[in-house]
Amino acid sequence: MILGKTTQKKEGKNKTTLKIFCNVLKIRAIILLEKCLRYQSMLYICKTIKQKEIMKKTSNIAIESKLSKLVDNKLINKSSIVYGWIKEIQSGKSKFRPVYSQGSSWKNSTLFDRRMEFTKVLNLLKIEFVQGNDAPQGGQTGAFLNIITKVKQLEVSK
Repeated sequence: MILGKTTQKKEGKNKTTLKIFCNVLKIRAIILLEKCLRYQSMLYICKTIKQKEIMKKTSNIAIESKLSKLVDNKLINKSSIVYGWIKEIQSGKSKFRPVYSQGSSWKNSTLFDRRMEFTKVLNLLKIEFVQGNDAPQGGQTGAFLNIITKVKQLEVSK
């Protein structure tokens, strides 16, 4: 009887250590799976960015005609900052910071976020872009839009 009791205790310890070992293996498998999924998503993003870089080209004249239609339909105002950014795209600029602050000091400054307006207009003009953030801690003012569409400079003949 004494031998039976000791073997039962050892078997119980073995079962608990086996359960702990299985849980550790499950956790490690989940971590590896997450790493693989992140890596695959990064590869997918890189592939789509490369495809977008190859795909889309337009001219400044085409952008101007689409922009005038948006102004006529009152979807964008000529005095807005987004209109000025579209004009800069026509001239060849490719990186924009749609979140900016205005004010003279840290107390009296205001943060303006024009991401939604800018991305809406870019989508209406069918200009492809990538959003990113290069702030060290991911702050709003580090947000940027990088234009992927290549704009060909054509002269307007009148």
